[in-house]
Amino acid sequence: MLSRPHDLILSPDGRRLLVADPGNHVVRVVDADTLAVVGEIESDELSSPHDVIMDDQGRLMVGEFSDGLARPEGAAQGPDGRVFVTGVGASHFTVFRDGRRVSRAGGSSPNQYRRPHHIDVDDMDRVIAADPGNNSLQVLSPDLEFQFSIGGPP
Repeated sequence: MLSRPHDLILSPDGRRLLVADPGNHVVRVVDADTLAVVGEIESDELSSPHDVIMDDQGRLMVGEFSDGLARPEGAAQGPDGRVFVTGVGASHFTVFRDGRRVSRAGGSSPNQYRRPHHIDVDDMDRVIAADPGNNSLQVLSPDLEFQFSIGGPP
């Protein structure tokens, strides 16, 4: 039933798991107690949904492979409601507010990343991303300005 499940999140009420199922182009809804699939979220617009997150209002956001985002891999919401997304294909970070892109860093800019993957925002509003292409964790300001990295090439 699942084909290459990639990411999941627990619903705010703790009763359901929402599972990105890119091989089937859906988000599966799974009972958290029994792990039985009880439904799916599908759309003609979904193409290989990859990551799922919930914003602070309980809205589901789905990162999916697309040319516009150059293979989004990870997503996280900051305390101010902005959503940060990594783009593996173009080695960049994109920031959205209310569903609209507001900024981007990386790629050919002074901040160089190589395949940034998963991302999170800490309690000091720093954006922290796993960057396997550089064997490092990249730490950025909330405005995506490079702060420092942990690790790096041997």
